[in-house]
Amino acid sequence: MPEVPTRDDLADIADPALRLVQAGARLLVDDGFRVLANGLSPELVTGLAGRTRRVFYDHFETKEDYARAVLSAYLDVPEHGELTVEFSQAFEELIFEARGDI
Repeated sequence: MPEVPTRDDLADIADPALRLVQAGARLLVDDGFRVLANGLSPELVTGLAGRTRRVFYDHFETKEDYARAVLSAYLDVPEHGELTVEFSQAFEELIFEARGDI
């Protein structure tokens, strides 16, 4: 069963793209609505993942691509599979705001 790594376990993930995605999923688990309301910014994610914005954009062309990868990772965890309507709408707004933003 997939799990979202703890903040401490993120440092053990060698693959930079996976580490960034798992950092985003961790942020959703810890602070879901606040993160979605304020935006899942590259600065917030790279700070938690211990990576730079350059690494972020080396692996994700847009924030939209990144947000979709994070949502996919988040939904891979069985207990996250059924999102509330409000959470789903907030995530769609985040995707909409991220479109074309690099």
